Amino acid sequence: NSYETSLSVQSALARMLSDDSCTAPWPNTTHCVEWWVDTNESLRYCLTNSIPPYDVEPYCPFGVGKGYCMEGGPDHDECTQFKGLKCPAQINAPSTGDVPLPI
Repeated sequence: NSYETSLSVQSALARMLSDDSCTAPWPNTTHCVEWWVDTNESLRYCLTNSIPPYDVEPYCPFGVGKGYCMEGGPDHDECTQFKGLKCPAQINAPSTGDVPLPI
């Protein structure tokens, strides 16, 4: 039933959120994923923090010193997920982003 499914999703999320390595601030976050099958509903679930299980080169979509949000003013840093975060000047990070912006 949907109540049991909701509880299994909630408990999986609670486990993931309680794991410090899954929720640590970037760049200390690690890859976290949990798969399970609800045989009663014939559904497969995947819960992830969207961090890939491999190293990723630094990426500044809007350029160094800008945020990571599609919207959020000229600095692209006002969305809920990345509020106030700015792309740092890192080794191998491009100084400009690759997302086209209006002039």
